[in-house]
Amino acid sequence: GVGRFLDWSLLGPTLVVASQNGRKTTLKRVFPTGAFWVNLVVRSTNDTGTVAGSSLPVVTYPYAFRWTCGGGLEISYPFFHRAVTVRPPHSIVSDEFVPELVMSALLKRDVRSGVLMTVKRQIVDYDELSVTVRFLVGDGDADGIDKTAAAAGDSGSRVMGAYWEGYLVQGSPYVTMLFRGVTPLLTMADRFTNVGCLIPNAHIFGICEVTEYGTLVEVTGGQFLLSSTEHNQNWILFASEPLTLRLAPDKQSLVASKAYTGVLRLALIPPRSNIDDDIVSQLMKYSATYPIAGTVAFD
Repeated sequence: GVGRFLDWSLLGPTLVVASQNGRKTTLKRVFPTGAFWVNLVVRSTNDTGTVAGSSLPVVTYPYAFRWTCGGGLEISYPFFHRAVTVRPPHSIVSDEFVPELVMSALLKRDVRSGVLMTVKRQIVDYDELSVTVRFLVGDGDADGIDKTAAAAGDSGSRVMGAYWEGYLVQGSPYVTMLFRGVTPLLTMADRFTNVGCLIPNAHIFGICEVTEYGTLVEVTGGQFLLSSTEHNQNWILFASEPLTLRLAPDKQSLVASKAYTGVLRLALIPPRSNIDDDIVSQLMKYSATYPIAGTVAFD
C-alpha cells in the first residue's frame, strides 16, 4: 500500500494511530494521495540511494517549499527560475526549485547536558487548501507533551515545548510562520545587500529602526525590507510583535536577538514592481490577517 512510500515519523500524533508495538502504521483519516503536500512525507533519496537531507518540493504558488531534516523550511519563487523550451509545434515551460531563503531557528545547547538541541519536523494538520508543518525544538512532542517535565514526574503536563510552524496555503502571497519561544533565523541563498525599513521615517512611528555599530547592523520593529540586488529580489518581513534582527558579518543570515513568540510573514515584491506600487500597499494592508486552513465546498 501507500504506507511503504511514506516516512511515518513525519506525520504528527494527531494524524496517526500507533500500533501495539508503538510503530505509527495507520492514519486517522484516509490518506490524500493526490494532495499537493504529499512530497513532504514521501521517502526521499538522493542519487546514491541514501536518504536525502531535504524533501521533494511542494508548490502553493506563488511559492514552493522543501523542508530539511536539519529543521529548515526552504522557500523558492519558481517564476525566477522559469525555463521555456521550444519544440515545435509545442513549448515546454518548467519552473525549477531553487531556494531563495531558508527559515529556521537558532539552536542552542542544553544547559544541563551541553548537547546541541535537536529539531523534530512533522505534519500536524492539513486540508484541501493548506498544510501545517511544525518544527519542534528540544525534547517536547508535537501532541503537546513536554517530555522533560514528564520525566521529572509531572505526567499530567500538557505544556507545549518550544516550536515554530509554517502554514503553507494555496495562493497566499505571504509565507506565514508562527514562533513559540524559539529564536528565528533567516538565511539568504546568496547574501543580503540591504536590510532596512520599508517606508521613510519609519522610526518616528515606531515601525522600524536601523542601528549600526561599525560592521554590525540591527533592525528593530515590526516591518522590514530585505533586499538582494545580486538576484534583484526585495522581500518584506512583517512581525506581529516587535523584534530585533541582527545581520551576520557574512550578510547571509538574519537572527533574532532572543527567543520570539509571534507571527512572521514574508512577502516577495513581484518582479518589475517597486515599493511605491499599489501591490506593496496591499501587502501591508492585509499583513495582520493570515489563513491557517481552508475548505472547498460544492453547491
